[in-house]
Amino acid sequence: MSRFVGVDVGGTKSAAVLIDETGATIASTWTEHRGQWQGRILETVASSIDNLLAQAGVGLAAVGAIGVAVAGLVSSDRSVLVHSPIIAETHLDLGARLSERTGRPVTVENDANATLYCIGGRNRPAGDRTSDDSRVSLLLTLGTGVGGAIMVGDRILVGEHGFATELGHITVDYSDERTCVCGNRGCVEQFASGRGLEELAELTPPPASVATLASHGATATLSARDIVAAAERGDPWATGLLATAGAMLGRAISVLCVILDPTTVTISGSFGHATKRWLLPAAAQEMRVRWTYPAERPLPRLAMDPIGPYAAAVGAAMLAAGQCDKDWADA
Repeated sequence: MSRFVGVDVGGTKSAAVLIDETGATIASTWTEHRGQWQGRILETVASSIDNLLAQAGVGLAAVGAIGVAVAGLVSSDRSVLVHSPIIAETHLDLGARLSERTGRPVTVENDANATLYCIGGRNRPAGDRTSDDSRVSLLLTLGTGVGGAIMVGDRILVGEHGFATELGHITVDYSDERTCVCGNRGCVEQFASGRGLEELAELTPPPASVATLASHGATATLSARDIVAAAERGDPWATGLLATAGAMLGRAISVLCVILDPTTVTISGSFGHATKRWLLPAAAQEMRVRWTYPAERPLPRLAMDPIGPYAAAVGAAMLAAGQCDKDWADA
């Protein structure tokens, strides 16, 4: 039985899974990272694969293909990491270099696309290969940054150059003069992400509650985890920041729904899961305020992804398996 590896590399972690032909997970590993990425991604992915296979007790010869999910722009041939501010890499042919190193075919995919592919695949009944070409699936993944993915029927929307659905860079605040990592201003990523929340905290320093935060081990520069921890203790400054982040998320979703008309919007990512109790209500409230044709169009359901933190890694493995099937059919 063929097995497939998926690795998800983000701003603060690398997650790896080994799946079988049915999509069932055989083994998984998770490694936290913090700091400089530039020049290290190939070694990080290779190390994750080595650790994963060692845990599973199998060698590379048992692996049919490898999928890598990355936070960034990926070329239309699904090999080159064109640009990733989070990982600090530009024009890296990760697919070719990893394939040369491992001797396995490699598919590189945007992490949000991989996540949505995983969720969509798991939602289809076993053996069902039919496609409703009109069904639209929309995903926003909230982590260090904000990613997005759109699936029409069973096909991920990738665009002419492979750069479609960079949904984190929808403008939600035209008065915000801060420059985003993408070069635009007022992007939803500057609010509804781990890095965005930290920037908001710098713009709106905490009042007297900073002493309380410090007493719980927070440093002068508060991390997103510090702010979420403060919100969990009921700190009004922290909950206010999260309400702002959620409102901006709601603005972005409102714009997307005018275009796509989905019945459900799925939220994924470590930051999304950690902040859902504040972000989702604030997003829903903002959507009600900004909704077009409210008497005719129902609001979509906001749902957290059902797979969890390994969704992008599993999706990358599933995409690699699918590419293997395609290459075999085309041979």
